[in-house]
Amino acid sequence: MSELSDEERYEATEWLAKMMDQPEVYRADLEAWLSGNETRRTHYKRLVTGLHGSTAGAELTGMRPRSTERAGPWAAFWPGITWRPALTVSAIAIIVAATGYQFARDRSPIASADQPSTTIQTRIGEVRPTRLADGTVVTLDTATEIVVNLASDTRKVELRRGRARFAIADRGTPFKVVEGTSSVVAAAGTFDVSYGNSFTAQVIEGAAEVRLQPAAYFPDRDAPIRLTSGQKLVFTSGQSHPPSAIDARPSDQQWIGGVKKLNDVPIREVIAEANTYSETKIVLADPRLGDKVIFGDLHIRDIDAVAQAIADYLNLEIDRSRPGKLYILAPN
Repeated sequence: MSELSDEERYEATEWLAKMMDQPEVYRADLEAWLSGNETRRTHYKRLVTGLHGSTAGAELTGMRPRSTERAGPWAAFWPGITWRPALTVSAIAIIVAATGYQFARDRSPIASADQPSTTIQTRIGEVRPTRLADGTVVTLDTATEIVVNLASDTRKVELRRGRARFAIADRGTPFKVVEGTSSVVAAAGTFDVSYGNSFTAQVIEGAAEVRLQPAAYFPDRDAPIRLTSGQKLVFTSGQSHPPSAIDARPSDQQWIGGVKKLNDVPIREVIAEANTYSETKIVLADPRLGDKVIFGDLHIRDIDAVAQAIADYLNLEIDRSRPGKLYILAPN
């Protein structure tokens, strides 16, 4: 049996993410990708088994009664394993936590405790998981750069730009993510940190403490802010009010899988996120339309699909005549 190429291993992980999100849509295409290739089928089954056999996979099969179950990414090939639609949002994160180790070994640099620091970057449009030497899985979003420093008594990552998800391995020592003068600390669990026009921390599982410094921003709020599962904190330099924990939208954590289930999200936010994945940028001819909200499923990394969905939603057209721009404007 021949070995899989790096690209095929990458594709297998993508197929698993797609099947966890929309199995009915992708099942036939997956079967076509697997058909006649026993190496691909064996590797895909190994990923599925790793997910189902992990702690997270056990939770997937034990949280809801069988009457609410429906076929998952493996049902067409390995009966008996089921999937709960209520867990779609966290399922993509579970894929990374459960299969990211193998994927990282195949395609990603592994940050080593033997090195004083390791820099890891992604290109525009690239989303990549990496296993660190302590067992933590870091998934870098598009155009992201981190610097990893691991030692026996210290676990620290500097986020220089972009967004990353940290599935923290419990090693008894705090794991610290630093962005400028802000930091997020947790001993275990999963959280996102992003840095662009603002600093955002969001806890997916577990709890974390966020500290904003210098305290001169808000002298009476020097204590760290505790976030628990489903909460986030957003801080923009110069804002007049102190930040606090707020409830995150389910779609906020769906960037890992690519497909976002939007529920009344401002169009300007959707465009801003989609633009980070592409050299081509969506532009609203009338910026005021960005305040309108949109709902539905969007593949946030497909710039053309996002532009078309927004244009259809607003009953507008797309002008593709200018290189690198997708102008959404009223029909002539």
